[in-house]
Amino acid sequence: MHHYLEHLDGTDWHHDISRDVIPAMLAGGERVRGHEVTGYWEDIGTVERYHRAHRGLLTDPPTLTLADLPRTLAPGVPRRRVTHTDGVHHSVVAADLANEGLVEHSVVHPGVRIEADAHVSDCVLLPGARIPAGTELRAAIVLEDGTVQPCEPAPALGGVIP
Repeated sequence: MHHYLEHLDGTDWHHDISRDVIPAMLAGGERVRGHEVTGYWEDIGTVERYHRAHRGLLTDPPTLTLADLPRTLAPGVPRRRVTHTDGVHHSVVAADLANEGLVEHSVVHPGVRIEADAHVSDCVLLPGARIPAGTELRAAIVLEDGTVQPCEPAPALGGVIP
């Protein structure tokens, strides 16, 4: 497989194994095997899929329970589903969220700070992200360094935490 990854280096390849690497291997006559995965599994190989997978945490029932959510970063920081409190509506948030704004239909990882009058909706805020005062974000992923990756908005926010 390494040869196929090297061949794709420098192209507009977006690191999707199922779309780019496996077809190239099959075209090259390689033997490709699969392995059964039991339980929850989702292909998060693109920004849109990653965003959609996080939205699944907000559905009722969720695609993955919080107890089953991998905690590779800040494993000691609890996460909780919030229906409605001051500043948080229908979201999954880390217990250490510093929030002076409004969070709706979003997944907020540990170490996030949302400053005064900021509003995030249908977003995924990755560990350590900071949302500046007055910012309005909809349908985006925010990285720790502040990079904002826009996403397609959810077709409908129905079916979220009741």
